[in-house]
Amino acid sequence: MDLNGHVIYAVDFDGTLSFGRYPDVGEPNVLLFGFLKREQQQGARLILHTCRTGDHLEAAIAFCREQGLEFEFVNENLPELIDLYGGDTRKINADFYIDDKAVNPIAGHFTVVPAGFNFIKKTEGGTEDVQKTE
Repeated sequence: MDLNGHVIYAVDFDGTLSFGRYPDVGEPNVLLFGFLKREQQQGARLILHTCRTGDHLEAAIAFCREQGLEFEFVNENLPELIDLYGGDTRKINADFYIDDKAVNPIAGHFTVVPAGFNFIKKTEGGTEDVQKTE
């Protein structure tokens, strides 16, 4: 959490916000964009957490803006947390990491998403549920 008690989300781009594959930008994950916009309106802090750099990173940031989502930070920790802990770390500090490659060994399942959220990906044959939560 930030110093005001707001949730922090670190969100991956390729395969998560975008169904494309690096270096291309594919179709947006509309449900995830909607979820993040609602969370941001409730005070959540959003960090774009991606391996992209240079022009490819700028393309990802522009893509997110086109979807109506502006990240407060990109690949960096919140300044107030850096000050609080007396320095920056390579690991992004977040309450939730939303990533298509996430693993949670404690919970015993392979993708952690906020309760009630579904990743849905459109395929040629219809739609495919990528992750369901109960």
